Amino acid sequence: DGRWLEEELVGWLQHATERRSPPHEILRGAGGAIEGALKRRLAAHGGAVDLRVREASSLLATGRGVREAATRLEISERQLGRRFAERVGVNPKTFARVRRLQRAVASLQLGASPSETALTVGYADQAHFTREASALAGATPSALLRELSSDRAIPVRL
Repeated sequence: DGRWLEEELVGWLQHATERRSPPHEILRGAGGAIEGALKRRLAAHGGAVDLRVREASSLLATGRGVREAATRLEISERQLGRRFAERVGVNPKTFARVRRLQRAVASLQLGASPSETALTVGYADQAHFTREASALAGATPSALLRELSSDRAIPVRL
């Protein structure tokens, strides 16, 4: 089952929340966990690269939806979900949510307001952005912005 990364991240986020880790540590740790897991996953798959999954990850990373990605790749959403989870370790929707939050954090770092950022990166509104940031990073956009403005902040690269 391809949910191993999702389960690992949820467990890690619960642990970080219990420790009351600052948002920059949560983002850094989640990014490191994803990168490490992807490298292990790719190494374990010694076979050919799945070009459709690679293209889907590019589409999802730029804000396209799962349905649009599947349509453009001429496969069903279900097939995309299976292939994506097998190769990446997380379902395409979760991948898209994390990448959207990364784009939002980058926008905040460039000086955009949380409400402007929400609309720019594809959240329905600022409340939606706040719920997603809290769910994925354990902090509100304002807390993320304060954390990113501190001297100990770690820059987010896309």
